[in-house]
Amino acid sequence: MKLKDLENKKILVLGFGKEGHSTLDFLSKNLKNYSIAVADRKEFNQLTEEDKEFLGKTNLENYFGEDYLDYLEKFEIIIKSPGINPRQDKIQEALNNGIILTSASNLFLANKKGKVIAITGSKGKSTTSSLIYRVLKAQALNTELIGNIGNPALSYLKDDSEDKLYVFEMSSYQLEDYQCGIDIGVLVSFFPDHLDYHGSLEAYFTAKMQMLSSDVTNNGNPVQIVYNYQSQKIQDYVEKISKDRKFKFYPVNDGNIYQIVEVDGILTINKNDKEMLNEKKIQLRGRHNLENILLVKKVADLFDISDDTFINAVSQFHPLEHRLEFVGTIQDINFFNDSISTTPESTIAAINALSREKTISTIIVGGLDRGYNFDNLAQKIIDKKIKNLILFPETGLKIKENILNLNFDSEYYPQFFEVEDMKQCIDIAFKVSIKSSICLLSCAAPSYNLFKNFEERGKQFKEEILKR
Repeated sequence: MKLKDLENKKILVLGFGKEGHSTLDFLSKNLKNYSIAVADRKEFNQLTEEDKEFLGKTNLENYFGEDYLDYLEKFEIIIKSPGINPRQDKIQEALNNGIILTSASNLFLANKKGKVIAITGSKGKSTTSSLIYRVLKAQALNTELIGNIGNPALSYLKDDSEDKLYVFEMSSYQLEDYQCGIDIGVLVSFFPDHLDYHGSLEAYFTAKMQMLSSDVTNNGNPVQIVYNYQSQKIQDYVEKISKDRKFKFYPVNDGNIYQIVEVDGILTINKNDKEMLNEKKIQLRGRHNLENILLVKKVADLFDISDDTFINAVSQFHPLEHRLEFVGTIQDINFFNDSISTTPESTIAAINALSREKTISTIIVGGLDRGYNFDNLAQKIIDKKIKNLILFPETGLKIKENILNLNFDSEYYPQFFEVEDMKQCIDIAFKVSIKSSICLLSCAAPSYNLFKNFEERGKQFKEEILKR
């Protein structure tokens, strides 16, 4: 939707977090004639002082509190923040009555001049996005990192230009109503997540694949799609649509040109069977991160970036916070913060990555119950003989039950510790973890039943450790 299409319209900014604030600021500065209001489930007194001051200056109509969805019929266009579920009855009723629902992402993509590299995946999209950004910057390209990583896209249009490159991390929430506008798409991974929001696994997958719904960008060039061949569901979908859609597809991790091999216990990226990079020269751990690095390499190739520039940028990259983040060695225990792992699959990847270095003697798991299957995670914990399991509610007990229902070596019997908060968790971790081993926070479940988000969970984990 172009800016001119918003002139003289009654507009509601639905959701007043970071992105809603950015949207309201963008509209008020770029529309000549407008009628804008804002609505959010939070009570007005829960807003930050900055937000209260901003709303006071704009003097806009606003609706805060539990009944914030009761006023949708007053508007012609609703610009919804990603976290608000569009399947709610009152939003669906508004749509049925002809009200237009869009997003800040679609506004950005319809009005930008620069090119967009969009990255999505169940896990790994933030690291992949950040790596792409670093590599492009190393080539001195005019690049911005935006989107789900915490930088609202509309805030960057004030400095927009045709030579600008936007590395846009996109969640399934942002992609669900995607229309068109990207130039390069990167599909990192797929496994079950956010099922409570999307309603089903297939709906979640459909949202992720929405970037493949439009064949051309705004300037008519085919969209280039870089995808992880090792993600079977993505591979199957690409093969299904590639005959009748005009994308240009680039499979990565298919063993052609680049290979990931293990040499003397060290994971190595080979180019045409010759070593290009190995895990001892970088700070990212695990095969899944090497797969992500090869996705970044393909994007680098599309911009004719040399191997040396690419390798130097990747070698200097530090893991993002809460993603297999090494907290420190305290009392001879090696603590790792992987709070971002909110699914069984991502926790399995964390175990695989770290267990190649040292013994994992303690793992902290559990969180909000989204109905995930923990069979494979339970088997992985048994296979790696992880001795101590510290369990957060609700899914901690489910993981325990899964483990006890499996057969395991009688010489190995795990200990289970149920906890209610992070202090209790870390008290136990110091008591039971084996010296020189790893204690890993990788919960395999969302954090929302005990913490505000995974960032708060990881932050508390680090704070409690560093107090000792």
